[in-house]
Amino acid sequence: MPKPLWATYIDLLKLPLMEYKKVKGLTIRNPKNESDLKMFVQLFNEIWAPAKQVPGITTTELSLDDAKAISAEKILLAELEGKIVGFLVVNTEVENGEKIGVYTHLGVKKEYRKKGIASALTFKGGQYLVDKYGITKIKSIIHRSNKAAMDFINFIKFSKTVEVDEDSKLPIP
Repeated sequence: MPKPLWATYIDLLKLPLMEYKKVKGLTIRNPKNESDLKMFVQLFNEIWAPAKQVPGITTTELSLDDAKAISAEKILLAELEGKIVGFLVVNTEVENGEKIGVYTHLGVKKEYRKKGIASALTFKGGQYLVDKYGITKIKSIIHRSNKAAMDFINFIKFSKTVEVDEDSKLPIP
């Protein structure tokens, strides 16, 4: 039986962080206050709720305390027309002796998808990891049944390299 998750990687030195498509009125920023964190938690839980329906995947709702435990600089919010419409949570880990970036969770509200917002978040997250930590490689774990995510990672030139089991549990950031 095939393993349910793909570990995908992108080498930032081989793929210059191209200027992402400009989305008119889009601002990408870190949370500024508790209200931003509450909106992030609400959006996170709304977007990731369908993952509970996927056989073999265990997800847990994010709480405000969980969000407060994440460094605000590791949360990127996409704001459009005064609304938080997407997010990216980044982290770092050491893998085979190398410090790499990790995109733990990416999400865009359904009605704002296919507008370049996920691309903008992804490239801004890469830029942050390069500038802050000197990261040259980013990893993301994606469930093989998530066709939209698989299409997206192929679009931005991540490579599928390793099937993983990881207890089929998606991490809370």
